[in-house]
Amino acid sequence: MSSVLNKKLRRDILKSKGMLLAVIAIIAVGVSFLVGMAGTFNNLTNAKTSYYSKCNMAAFWIDLKKAPNSTIEKISSLDGISAVHKRILFPVVVDIKGVDAPLSGTVISMPSTRTKVINDVVMLKGSYFTEDKKNEVIVSKEFAAKRNITPGSFIHLIMNGQRKKLFVVGIGISSEYVYMVPPGSIVPNPTEYGVFWIKQNYAEDIFGFNGAYNNLIGLLSPQAQEDPRLIIEEITNKLKPYGVFTSYILKNQPSNMELTSELEGLQIFSILLPILFLGVAALILNVVMLRTTEQQRVVIGTLKALGVSNQDILWFFVKYSLLIGITGSLVGCLLGYWLAGLMTNMYQQFYTFPELNNLFYPSTMLVALFISLIFAAFGSIRGVRAMVKLSPAEAMHPPPPQTGGKIFFEKWTWLWSKLDFRWQIVFRGIFRNKGRTMIGLLCAAMGAALVFMALAMANSISYMVFFQFNNVIHSDYTLNIRDEVDYGALYEAKRLPGITYAEPALLVPCNFKNGPYHKKGAITGLIKKPKLVTPCNIKGQQIKIPSTGLLMTKRLAKLLHLDIGDTVDFTPVKGLRQTHKVPISNIINSTFGLSVFADFKYLNHLISEESAISKIQLRGKPTPLQNKTLLSRIKKYPKLASFTEIKTDEKLMQATFVKNMNTMVYMMIIFAAIIFLGSILNSSLISISERQMEIATFRVLGYSPIEIGKIFLRETLMINLIGSVLGIPIGYFLNYGTSLVYQNDMFSMPCYVEFSSYFWTMILALAFIFIAYFITQRTISKMAWLESLNVKV
Repeated sequence: MSSVLNKKLRRDILKSKGMLLAVIAIIAVGVSFLVGMAGTFNNLTNAKTSYYSKCNMAAFWIDLKKAPNSTIEKISSLDGISAVHKRILFPVVVDIKGVDAPLSGTVISMPSTRTKVINDVVMLKGSYFTEDKKNEVIVSKEFAAKRNITPGSFIHLIMNGQRKKLFVVGIGISSEYVYMVPPGSIVPNPTEYGVFWIKQNYAEDIFGFNGAYNNLIGLLSPQAQEDPRLIIEEITNKLKPYGVFTSYILKNQPSNMELTSELEGLQIFSILLPILFLGVAALILNVVMLRTTEQQRVVIGTLKALGVSNQDILWFFVKYSLLIGITGSLVGCLLGYWLAGLMTNMYQQFYTFPELNNLFYPSTMLVALFISLIFAAFGSIRGVRAMVKLSPAEAMHPPPPQTGGKIFFEKWTWLWSKLDFRWQIVFRGIFRNKGRTMIGLLCAAMGAALVFMALAMANSISYMVFFQFNNVIHSDYTLNIRDEVDYGALYEAKRLPGITYAEPALLVPCNFKNGPYHKKGAITGLIKKPKLVTPCNIKGQQIKIPSTGLLMTKRLAKLLHLDIGDTVDFTPVKGLRQTHKVPISNIINSTFGLSVFADFKYLNHLISEESAISKIQLRGKPTPLQNKTLLSRIKKYPKLASFTEIKTDEKLMQATFVKNMNTMVYMMIIFAAIIFLGSILNSSLISISERQMEIATFRVLGYSPIEIGKIFLRETLMINLIGSVLGIPIGYFLNYGTSLVYQNDMFSMPCYVEFSSYFWTMILALAFIFIAYFITQRTISKMAWLESLNVKV
């Protein structure tokens, strides 16, 4: 009997291949999301783990003004410290021949001879330092590639105000710069920023640090890693006499923090999206199985009368759905592997690893297969269970005709009488098949939600970039000063060629504290009525700088449990490290960083300065000749820490964030189309199969296939447009959840949606509906309607 059932199974699959392909496509997309995103997550996680291990990644960082080497022994002896490593670390300006603009960089000291150290360098080309020259340098991979720097060439770095010629011995990378961004930016810019490793003794000579260091990194014991704050606080207290600027653990290290945030987002999406797709597939499969069992009611009754058990019949239909699940899973695994490769290649634009490969993960694929089979079995069992419970005699009879009766619309006679009879047929079909209608609504809602979420995410990222460069920053150039300067530097900047306006700012790195809550950050002092940096709320409305107190971003205020009118303690990490208690004058919602603003003079007064400046914003439209002179003079400025051309930063963010997001949008729309088309085609094909007699009657009455198809189109439009409208708030909720996931100390993605997203969601929904309609219309046109009129006795 099993062989007979298997033959029947093959015939049934071939007979309903159109409906099954739609379900298989939806399962394949769900599995591809699971395999693709989980695969990308594993690719990044494995690369991160291997890289951190290879470089001996630090567990903590401490930046100081200047500490003697003798302190290292005291720190090493503390309980919980596994190892420490002292370094000299300074910002530098890169002077490359033929490049007018001063390029930013960070120089880090390394042992002269190759030894395993914390935050080691992975050599990719050339060699480590030799004994031949003192002025040797290892250049970071991306910067070297963009600037055509190779081992054996020379570069010039402006270090401590001195222009030095260095010999490039090698090209390398380090795990503390997986996400390598210039100071003050959030996007990697390898063309404008590089990391340079030089010999320890050479760094000591250049920066006047003989027998001293300004950067301490270390490893912690497993016990200390459980709560590293205590040991870090103990180290900070011992080094306090030497001017501790900042201290942070691996969790808060900027590069690691950004990578970890991205991994958390990937992990969430690798669970959420597959469940959404596989849930939709299970619902559609439930409808398919209900229809299949109803059509084979007499066959089921006959099999039961011949002695076939309920378990064998149930297993027959379960195999039907499991084959769908297996096929969808296999296709989805292949598609997911391709998707993982695509996403992994995309991440290579943001993160630097020695190796980041798209690997094959059998365990992930087996999990995907198991989950899809569970969903497929659930969809079939629920659809078959009611039919299997029937007795043989009852099952061998044709099903009773569907109950008629009036739908609730018909009770409104004044409205019902005005409806065309075609609309009456549509409404009766919708309300007399409530289960199928609800599943159609849900599938349309899920498809629309996916489209809307993708478009809204693109809106949010575009608005984040627009907000920063149109509402907040209005300057053309930014000069970051290594040590504070006075107004003389501002007047000098105003006289630069092509500059029409200059504005000072004071940046005070500090530690904020409110009772048990604390956070490292910085206060930016702006002049009254600033023109080049204007704090705005999320709606783009400019917020006035308070004459006293602080203007704090909402996210930082939330972390510190602060509200307007509360006071917060802040302790500068430079200069007089005196704790100040200041009020929170206002709180704003912003998109970048954990910004805090204060009045320029008020902030200067708090730190016992008069007119200290650490940043100069410039506006101007220099001619090409003026621009060359301008950049040349800026490059020679002795206290320059870094230089930023605002338009370059904006273009870079557009090219990385917005462009890559648009790629994801197109992919999400394709996947949403599969949900729409799969759902609509299944519903329409089932409806056609059940209403063959009705269609044949219309043909006898003289209606053309197109006129009959339009009746189905009306029903499809009604269900799917309503479902799409319901899906928009779901998509908004998903986008809001995404914005909460992608929030860190560097940026906060806003939940911003343009009207165009609502419009295009509905337009795309209509497009998917009409694509499905054309396929449905083709089925109606090819239908052998004369056979449907044969009366079976």
